Amino acid sequence: MLYLGSEKQTKLWPGWRRLLRPCWLLSHLIVFALLVVTFNLGLWQFDRLDETRARNNLVASRINDGSVRLPALLGQKLSEIEFRQVELTGVFDLDRQVYVANRTQEGIPGVHVVTLFEMGENRVAVNRGFLPRSLYLTSEASDWAPPPGLVELTGVVRLSGTNVGGYGEEIQRIDASELSRRWDEDLPAFHVDAADSVGLLLPVSLPDLSEGPHFSYAIQWFTFFTIGLLGYPLVLIRLARRRFWNSVVAGSNEGDDPKFLLLHTLRIRGSINIQELVDGLGSDTAVVTGYLEDLEADALIQRQDQKIGGWILTPEGRAQGELMAAASLDASGERPFVNSIYRDFLQVNEDFLSLCADWGLGEITGQEVSNCRNESCRGGEFVDRLIELDGAVQLICEDLGRRLLRFGDYGLRFTVALERVVAGELDWFDRSMMDSYYTVWFELQENLLATLGIERVGE
Repeated sequence: MLYLGSEKQTKLWPGWRRLLRPCWLLSHLIVFALLVVTFNLGLWQFDRLDETRARNNLVASRINDGSVRLPALLGQKLSEIEFRQVELTGVFDLDRQVYVANRTQEGIPGVHVVTLFEMGENRVAVNRGFLPRSLYLTSEASDWAPPPGLVELTGVVRLSGTNVGGYGEEIQRIDASELSRRWDEDLPAFHVDAADSVGLLLPVSLPDLSEGPHFSYAIQWFTFFTIGLLGYPLVLIRLARRRFWNSVVAGSNEGDDPKFLLLHTLRIRGSINIQELVDGLGSDTAVVTGYLEDLEADALIQRQDQKIGGWILTPEGRAQGELMAAASLDASGERPFVNSIYRDFLQVNEDFLSLCADWGLGEITGQEVSNCRNESCRGGEFVDRLIELDGAVQLICEDLGRRLLRFGDYGLRFTVALERVVAGELDWFDRSMMDSYYTVWFELQENLLATLGIERVGE
């Protein structure tokens, strides 16, 4: 492994400094906020579950407390009489009747039939039952009329809601205040769901006493919380234990000598600027400088011209790097695999060289131009060929990245360059001093050559 404060830390956490960059700090903050939110949502669902259970217990106890005469409850607090079983004696006024639309029962659409019930001096709205909509539209009101004269019935007290619209005799909610105005009566702020029904009417279903989905929702939220709590740190640990500098040293094999990684990087990139190493490797300037000075003392690297800056390989350093690359590849047991991948790459490389030749000569669709940096190349045959070629090289990068992690991000770098070319930024195909498609291709090939110990001139 490469750089970090102490040698022991270097071997364990070479990329930890990268996780302190602004984008990663924002990621940490977002994940922490999501953990807080998901944990509290899980607690909230358990609170809802407790509320549901408490309500169910209250409803069950009041329904099972036995029935009382309705007039005895008038004047009491509404919260204390809801769901009480009551007995009523009186007559129905069929001239004052409405229908609560958009009701369902056992999956059947229909309406609730609500009729004024007169008990001497007192009046109350009674929900007489559920009527399937098909019968409501095709039958006569007399088919679901209650018995004439004095009626004895039992029911459950339900608090009045707020009507949100309707048309004519059809309403959306049983609203006692609205019914009072409609019927010119002083009704209490509740109604009674009748326990028995007459004719075509079905009894209104009792209040739902199930616990609902709150428990399963709580488990889901806590599952998300656990995944984030355990998974995100594991991702960070994995990232921190990898080297981060483009595709050269990112994720090299465990046990690779830091000096080999530096020599290998110089072989591929040609030169190194110390600040690039410090930023890319997430290391300390003093540690990086120490490795460079050791390599310089061994005459394996040398400083470039003062104006250019950075470091380059010496012939001895190139030879030493090749020996270390061969030893690393043999130790990994991946030499046959890399040889096979390189043969596949050479086939794709032929198409790339042809594409580069056409780019330089401008021989696209039979038209000769000085070069392809003009409108004729945008979205034309050249871009189509590049997209097709990219599909082939992406498969090679994917296979390589799974076996040798130092090749892990070439695919992404190709994708970024291709997207810029497709967008019309043609410099992203072959411009040097930037991560253009050609630059990444050249580096990938050089990495394969250096890994296998093959001289580019011979190829």
